[in-house]
Amino acid sequence: MSDDATPGTAPTAPAKEPAPADPTPPSSGGLPGWAPWAVGAVVVVGLVAGAIAAFGGLGLGGPPPEPEREPDVVLVVMDTVRADHLHLCGHDKPNTPVMDGLKAEGWQVRCDAIAPAPWTVPSHVSFFTGVHYVDARQYDGDDGKTLAMQMADKGYDTLFLSANMVLRKTEVFTQGFRVTQTARNFNQLKGPRFPLALDEILQQADPEKPMFLFLNLVDAHAPYPPIPRGVTWAKPQRGIQHRRFETEGSSPFHRYMTGQMTPEESAKYKVQVENGYDYGIFLADQNIGAILDALRARGRMKNYRIVITSDHGELLGEHSVIGHGDTLFEPGLRVPFLYKDSSAEGAQLPEHQLNGIQAFYLLRDGKLGEIPDPPYATNYQAQGPESSNGLVMWTPDGEKLVWKNGERFRFDLKADPEEKNPLPIEGAPMLDRFEQLVEKNQPVIELEDQAKDPETIQLLRAAGYVE
Repeated sequence: MSDDATPGTAPTAPAKEPAPADPTPPSSGGLPGWAPWAVGAVVVVGLVAGAIAAFGGLGLGGPPPEPEREPDVVLVVMDTVRADHLHLCGHDKPNTPVMDGLKAEGWQVRCDAIAPAPWTVPSHVSFFTGVHYVDARQYDGDDGKTLAMQMADKGYDTLFLSANMVLRKTEVFTQGFRVTQTARNFNQLKGPRFPLALDEILQQADPEKPMFLFLNLVDAHAPYPPIPRGVTWAKPQRGIQHRRFETEGSSPFHRYMTGQMTPEESAKYKVQVENGYDYGIFLADQNIGAILDALRARGRMKNYRIVITSDHGELLGEHSVIGHGDTLFEPGLRVPFLYKDSSAEGAQLPEHQLNGIQAFYLLRDGKLGEIPDPPYATNYQAQGPESSNGLVMWTPDGEKLVWKNGERFRFDLKADPEEKNPLPIEGAPMLDRFEQLVEKNQPVIELEDQAKDPETIQLLRAAGYVE
């Protein structure tokens, strides 16, 4: 079994490693460091059709213009991508040339969006329902139909491709999708494997209907990919696996987490972890380019609404944690959010405190939803000494109110961005609203471990979320 194979799954056939990355962003939107794919072929649209349509509108003959159909709608979730490790958001490594280009083309970009939760399942529930997980348990909005079901009712063809195996629970995530494919493990659809699967999915799309396409990329999710030779900002290294509940053994991750490394070893290992993670983001960025090229080649980039975001971030040694899912600190919850509406009346994103749940409303309606609660996030399955099993809420003036394992306190994120100096909760702004959210979420948080069925537990264990 390879070093980065997911335990408990059959290893996939090895794929050719991507060629070395060129740190210079391509001026034409190309994909440096990748072998050519049979996607993204340049399609030249003849000017004759446009001329005929124009003359028809002037009453000079020719067929009347076809009525414009609903826009194609696409949600791309870059799993496990924290905003501050994207070059797009100020990171010093040039790991997002494609998304840098999208910003230059006029896409709206936010680098401090708030994920609904610090792990995959509850965040995706929010993306598909437009509400937090606690409300989705009794979800009856729009007759209880998920986003895909509502889009299907509007005449959309619905397609689902997930490289994250945790989204295999069909009754939770794939309701309303006509075509679905979910990876068997975290390595099956990483890197250049993903566009091949995407091509197969898109071949099944109905060309006569608008399309709702959901895609999940796991390039930045552990195990972090090996780094090939020729990457100018990182040395070559093997893939890095870390499992949060590893309690014995001699792996570098175990030795780091248990304090067995010398300071020099610890610093070196952290650099390797960060480089592996950043290279995973680079691969996700390349897949963003491949996705847009594939859509463009099929004429799906003429009338569209697209959201590119993440379900949660990743801690890379902050607060003695490597990974995600067991804390409510900022690196696990601040994510990128990119939006493009090809229509002239597209919604304008708020400058700050963008709630990630807005992806649901932007995709469905083309406008921001009226969300009654301030941005908040919850965690339902935390374990470990630094875990935050509870709820956090952000205030407009930069404070973060915390309910952690029954304790209440706050952080002033402007004065203490690393969240090292908790303050008393007394006198906090919006304290009454915070207490209301705690009261609503507390029963679900405390009982959630008892509610997971065996299949869900098996998937979460394979993903490293539970022991």
